[in-house]
Amino acid sequence: MVNPVANAPQDPAPRLSVCMIVKNEERFLAQCLESVQDVADEIIIVDTGSTDATVDIARRYTDRVFFHAWNNSFSEARNHSLRYATGDWILQIDADEELEHEDQELLLETVRRAHASPDVHALGVPLLSTLPGGRLAKHYFPRLFRRGKAHFEGIVHNQLVYEGKHLVTEVRLWHYGYNLSREDLERKWKRTGELLQQQLAEDPENTFAWMNLIRVYRNTERHEEVIERGLWVLGRPNTQRLHRHGVACDVAISCRALGRYAQGEEVLLAELERIPESLDLNIELALLYFAQEDKTEAAISQFKRFLILKREETRNPKPTELVYDHYSSEGMAWNHLGGCYDRLGQRDKAIDAFQRAIEHSPQDGDAYANLAMCYGRAGSLVPAETVLQRAIACGAANRRVWQYLADLYRSQDRLVEAEEADAQARRCAPAQAPAAEAVDASLAAAPEAGEHPKAPHADAPAFRWKVLGEAGDASPGAPALLAARSCAGRGAFDDAIAHLEEYLHGNPTDMDALADLATCYAHLQQYAAALEGYRCVLAAAPHDALVRENVAALQRFVEQPTIST
Repeated sequence: MVNPVANAPQDPAPRLSVCMIVKNEERFLAQCLESVQDVADEIIIVDTGSTDATVDIARRYTDRVFFHAWNNSFSEARNHSLRYATGDWILQIDADEELEHEDQELLLETVRRAHASPDVHALGVPLLSTLPGGRLAKHYFPRLFRRGKAHFEGIVHNQLVYEGKHLVTEVRLWHYGYNLSREDLERKWKRTGELLQQQLAEDPENTFAWMNLIRVYRNTERHEEVIERGLWVLGRPNTQRLHRHGVACDVAISCRALGRYAQGEEVLLAELERIPESLDLNIELALLYFAQEDKTEAAISQFKRFLILKREETRNPKPTELVYDHYSSEGMAWNHLGGCYDRLGQRDKAIDAFQRAIEHSPQDGDAYANLAMCYGRAGSLVPAETVLQRAIACGAANRRVWQYLADLYRSQDRLVEAEEADAQARRCAPAQAPAAEAVDASLAAAPEAGEHPKAPHADAPAFRWKVLGEAGDASPGAPALLAARSCAGRGAFDDAIAHLEEYLHGNPTDMDALADLATCYAHLQQYAAALEGYRCVLAAAPHDALVRENVAALQRFVEQPTIST
C-alpha cells in the first residue's frame, strides 16, 4: 500500500484528469464513465473513428472530446489524450474497464499522499479481468501517474514509461475486455497479432511483444509455433521475469495440448525454480500431471500446493508484476482434485472436492455434473438428481448437466422427463469454453476420473453405438452403464471401458454392452482389441447389422482381413 510520507500535508488537493481513447465502445463506455465521474476533475476522451453511439455517450459526461485519426498505434493515441490533460495526476482507463465504486475514496487519498512526495511519479493498481467461466485474472499496472512525468510506448500492448518512483495501491479496476464472444475475440486477436508482427518487424528482440504474440498463437491453437518461439524467448539471457512467466505458461499449455508432457514439465519446473510462489506455474504443473493417469498422486500434491498459495495470497496480497490468469481458480483446482480422487476410487474425498468446487464456483455446471456422476456411480441416484436440480435452480445448468439428468431419468423409466431433459441439452451450446486472451480454454471443461482420451485419427471412421449412443432407442438401466454412456459421450473412453467391464462382469451375456466395449477400444485406436470384441459379438449374434457395419468400417480403415462369421 502507498504511504510515501507519513505526515504528508493534505492541501491543496491535487487535481485528477481521467484520460481515455475510444473507438466504437458503446457497449461499455457509459458504465466506465459512471465509475469515474465522481473522482475526476476532468475527463479527456480521444476518439479515433467511432461509427456507433460512442461519441454521443461520451458527451453526456464531458465536453472534452477530441478527434484523432487512428494510426495503428495505441501509444500515439494515448499520448494525444495526455497532452489535453490539465490535472496534476492522470488516471488512464479504457472503456471496457470500471473503477471499483468502493475504492473511490482510497483513490483520492492515495493521490493526495503520493502528490506530497515529489519523487513518486507513478502508482500501480490491480486490474481484475473477468474471464469466461467466471474466473478472474489479476495484474498490477501503473495507471495513475503525475502529469508530464510519463508517456506511452509501443503500438500495441503499450507500456507506460515514467520517471521517479513507482509505488502500488489496492485501488481496483475491473476489466471486461476478455469475456467476449468467440467472434469478437477472434477479431481482437487478428488485430492484435497484425500490430505485434509489425512491432517485431521493427524490433525482433522485443520479448514483451513476443510474449503477447505467443499468447495470440496459443489462443488460436497454433501450438507448434507457441513451443518453438516460446523456447526461443525462454532461452534469451535477458528475458524479463514477467515475460518468462507468461511464455512458460503458454508453452506448457501447448505442450499439454500436443501430449508433450515431459517437455512441458521441464519448462515449468525450470521456471518454478525462479518463481516458486507463482499461482499460474503451480496450477499448470498440476494440470500437466492430471493429464497423465500415472501421475495422479503428483497432481493431487500440486493442486493442494496451488490452493495453499492462493489462500496465503488472499490473506496477504503481495503486489507483483506477474499476470495471474488463475487468480480465482480455486474452483478449478477442487474440481480437478475431485477427478483425481475419483480416479483413485476414493469416492468420499471426490465428493468433498466436488462440493468445494461448487462452493468456489457456484455457476460452474461441470462441477455439479461431476458431483452428480460421482453419486451415480455409487448407485445413489436420489442425491445425484438433487445436485443436478440444484444446478438448474441456480442457473448453472449446462449441456452436461441436462444430458446426465436425462440419463438418470431413463435409468428409472421416466421417459417423458428424459425427453424434456434431452431437449434442454440440445438447446445448450456444446460443452466447450470460449477462449480468451488470458485464459486457457482447454481447462474450462471440468475433469472426470481418467479423462484424457487420445486424439482421434484425422481419417478415423465413425462407429455406431448399441446402448451408449445419444440417438439410440436403448436406455442403459444399470448405474455402470449409465456412467459408461456419460463417459463415452465426453470422449473419456478409458473410463467408459472400466464401467462397461464392471457391468459385463455381472452380465456376461449382454452382447450390446460387449459391442460398445469394442467400440470404445476402436475410438482409442486399439484396433486389435476392438476386432476381438466384435468377433465375440458376431459369434453369438451373427446377423447383428450394426456390429457388422462397425467391423466393415474398421476393416476398411486398418486393412485387416475379413472376420470369419
